[in-house]
Amino acid sequence: MGRAPELAQLDRWLLQDRRRLLGVFGLGGIGKTFLTRRAALDAAPGFTAVKWVLLQDGPPPDEVLAECIHFFSGYRDTDLPPSTAGRLDRLLAYFRQARCLLILDKLEAIMQPGRSAGHFRAGYEAYGDLLGTAAETEHRSCLVVIGREQPHDMARWEVQSLRAASLHLRGMDVPAAQAILQDARIAGAPEEWAALVAHYAGNPLMLQLAAAPIRDLYAGRLDAFLAEERFAFGDVNDLLDEHFGRLATGEQDIMHWLAVERTALAVTDLVEHLLPRRPVGDVRSTLASLLRRHLTDRDAAGFFLQDIVLEYVTDRLVARMADELMAGQPDLFRRVAAAQPGCGRAPAAGPGTVSRRAPGRAPAPGLAGDG
Repeated sequence: MGRAPELAQLDRWLLQDRRRLLGVFGLGGIGKTFLTRRAALDAAPGFTAVKWVLLQDGPPPDEVLAECIHFFSGYRDTDLPPSTAGRLDRLLAYFRQARCLLILDKLEAIMQPGRSAGHFRAGYEAYGDLLGTAAETEHRSCLVVIGREQPHDMARWEVQSLRAASLHLRGMDVPAAQAILQDARIAGAPEEWAALVAHYAGNPLMLQLAAAPIRDLYAGRLDAFLAEERFAFGDVNDLLDEHFGRLATGEQDIMHWLAVERTALAVTDLVEHLLPRRPVGDVRSTLASLLRRHLTDRDAAGFFLQDIVLEYVTDRLVARMADELMAGQPDLFRRVAAAQPGCGRAPAAGPGTVSRRAPGRAPAPGLAGDG
């Protein structure tokens, strides 16, 4: 499955290091659930009981705590405490008595959209208490959380305790992608496969979603598909819509600027664009939030968007600006001054300069140019 190093890391944390709290985070479709399920199967003999809870429908914390207490007690404990705090204490008692493995999947379903990443929805804060209890209290068990967003306090728990750790799942390499698509009847040269995987950032689900159009519309020819230079469409857009729809306004502004500039931007560059609307501290905290959502990447040159996210945000930005101009309400133009002279230019080449603009790709259409 192309995840041997990541699987080995999870196995080590579960069985050798005996971590109390683990997180597996990454974009939708990156393979978090598949990898964690495999790791849980490998580690199961080392635990007394293993329970998987799907949070997609937003079950109230009291219900999940009751369900877990029943399960880890062998369905003998039926006299439940009425309070959430009491149920947390009862579950912790079972975590201390035996080696339990509890996995909470789809954590983003109970996170608050429209604000910085990693905060729980109103009424669901007890899940954060559960994570904090697992990380900070002595016990024999392990709680694993899987989600598209890293909880806000996860980094603090990792620093304060060697018993908490996070795995941020990245894309797959070309051989792994070819293995996933081996039955899709797609043909291409090695460099074309590399380009396909790079455009979709090695995301297994995005690659699978793209496979059908490549086969049906381009007769399975990668060269013909790549020549179109359009990769964000259909179900791929739907997947990215789910992520973008959760962003706070400040996060959207930074994503828009990264799409307009189409190159890596340092924190100071983004502060220059966003001031005086947003204080320096707000820009930094917003960038940290986007990293917790895995929607931006970072290297020595600064923050940038992967190709597929860049194309998606650019298309969305152009469409929204057009709608606003037609309606006579250019709100986005006021927040993202896309017509600013020099906007969209890559920095002058020099020592240490790394451009993230895709080879041969022009500035965002309708957004940037030489003035």
